[in-house]
Amino acid sequence: MRWLRWVLGIVACVVGLLSLAPLALYLHCVRFANTELAPAEAEQFPRAALELMASDCGCDVIEPMTALNPYTYFSRGIEGDCSERISSRAARLMVPRNIWQLRYTATWISATIWVSRHWTTEEALATGLARAHFSPDSPGLEAAAQLYFARRSNDLTREEIAQLIATSRSLTRFNPWCEPTRNRARANHLLGRDEDSPIESRLAPAPAGYCAR
Repeated sequence: MRWLRWVLGIVACVVGLLSLAPLALYLHCVRFANTELAPAEAEQFPRAALELMASDCGCDVIEPMTALNPYTYFSRGIEGDCSERISSRAARLMVPRNIWQLRYTATWISATIWVSRHWTTEEALATGLARAHFSPDSPGLEAAAQLYFARRSNDLTREEIAQLIATSRSLTRFNPWCEPTRNRARANHLLGRDEDSPIESRLAPAPAGYCAR
């Protein structure tokens, strides 16, 4: 009976892919093509922020965007090269999570392909900086810079920006106020340094009772 379970599993996967294909095609060719969604402007963020965001995606340098297609996804996987991972990060921030899981997956794949074909690498990284949650109150690097450092993002050092981007991985696990050791280790990883290297930053005092929430 094991062979029957294998056959039924394969059939279920094929049926699932066929049922999602029209939705993915619609999202890619119609919905995203007609949307007013625009990428964030890369110029509003320091170059160091773009570079560190790329590092957080596992990329050593910012490379030109590679246009993806469905064959690329199913043959190599969405986490293939740097441009794929950066497109995927931006797409995750575009797609609402409160939808049916299979629909979310199809929408995310389509959005990833769409971003890779219509945005530059810098625009995708800037969208991540503008939409990701670096702080619990509001998304975006600028809001986090004001919260944690009481300064604009353009006035932060490379180390301070690395602390904020490290926080976006988990607001509780890597928070610079509540988990300074983990935050320092993650920031140093993004900076390409030893995890125990000291971080020189002018971190603002945490609000009273912040870490007890």
